[in-house]
Amino acid sequence: MADNINCTVTKFYPIGGTPNNGYKIGFLDAETKAAQDDTLTVTNASTIKWCAIEEDGTLGTDEEYSVSGNVITLTSDNTGTISGIIVYQ
Repeated sequence: MADNINCTVTKFYPIGGTPNNGYKIGFLDAETKAAQDDTLTVTNASTIKWCAIEEDGTLGTDEEYSVSGNVITLTSDNTGTISGIIVYQ
């Protein structure tokens, strides 16, 4: 059964320029994924523009995901620890 995980992103750097005004680059620290279709709700973001989620247990393996607003749905059937880089507003 899929779970929802509330998490926050640690801001690295704001992105400048007119089309990116208000967006930031941030780090999603280690979170535990227990099942396929678990969701991450990024509580300090209203919109996620882009992200790269890694499965920490498998070096160089990207987690499959979809994004809607500030929610990331982790779609692979792998479990374990995930982390990533997120562009968010």
